[in-house]
Amino acid sequence: MTILFSREQELLISVVFVFLAFLYMYSRSSSRSHGQSVLPADWPIVHMLPGVIANLHNAHDYFAAILTEAGHNFRLHIPQRHIFLTCDPGNVRHIFTTNHANFPKGLEFAAIFDIMDGGIFTVDGEPWRRQRTKFQSVLSSPGLVSSMAACCLDKVENGLLPFFTHMASTNTPFDMQEVISRFVFDLAATPLFGVDPSLLSSDMPSMDVAVAMDTVMEVGFFRHVMPVSCWKAMRRLNIDPERKLDEAHKVIRGFFMEMIEKKKINGTCVCINGEKERVDVLSSYINDPDYADDDLLRAKLLSLMLGGRDTIGTTSCHGSSISLPRILTSFQSYTMNSHPLHHTK
Repeated sequence: MTILFSREQELLISVVFVFLAFLYMYSRSSSRSHGQSVLPADWPIVHMLPGVIANLHNAHDYFAAILTEAGHNFRLHIPQRHIFLTCDPGNVRHIFTTNHANFPKGLEFAAIFDIMDGGIFTVDGEPWRRQRTKFQSVLSSPGLVSSMAACCLDKVENGLLPFFTHMASTNTPFDMQEVISRFVFDLAATPLFGVDPSLLSSDMPSMDVAVAMDTVMEVGFFRHVMPVSCWKAMRRLNIDPERKLDEAHKVIRGFFMEMIEKKKINGTCVCINGEKERVDVLSSYINDPDYADDDLLRAKLLSLMLGGRDTIGTTSCHGSSISLPRILTSFQSYTMNSHPLHHTK
């Protein structure tokens, strides 16, 4: 696709880019200065966008510093959007529980996370209530709770501990963050699909799907802080990060559709290592007429996968501050105290 611009449009685009480059460099230099306010400057036209872009590499610390200086609440003004930042527990409770109905996610939020369009992550009102009721009934199933507990214990005993033992015996360095990411992905995927992806193994298989999910969240954050017209233009032109997101969408769609097709072929329950059948989340949706559309089912499963994976992943630790023998001792103590055979002995 070829896009042609007039000379006036080319001149305007050049001026805008030069202006943004100047503000970006100014914001970067200001952010390095000690003793100055971390609050972003509100410029004409672009407002606070240059300060945000200059600190995207350190976004969490930057927004935490803003909230600290602003007193727990801050209105972030960027082109085409106002964002309310808060870490006040009262405000968080008001938005998410007390007055939840008055804070819908809206069509723009659904457009940002378009791969989950129709899932519980992007819908409001009655569709959200129906999906929430369904999911609560699925999660409250004793069979699923038992299956999730068995999956967690199995992954620790037969995945995490053997991996740590092998690394300790061979004195091989490894990235703890990557190991925890693999562990968390397996923990989230196995109860969801009834199939263990086995990312946590000695041969360290490819993490394409996990990386693609990270890309969805990273580009989603980028879309939040960029003007809508800007990221939509980048999507039409297929340039980074939108090109990267498009590739991630293909990987995720392929993986989830493969899991759905396997479930349709193999039935609603799975058997692991000759044990009794284990219940999984997908089995509760695969024959539900409300989720006959595979795209809607995929959006629902992806929402659940990201929610479970990110919730567990926030507790991940860093190998630089924890000794491997202490990890092995802690996990061995846990499995000994949790295993029924040890209780009988």
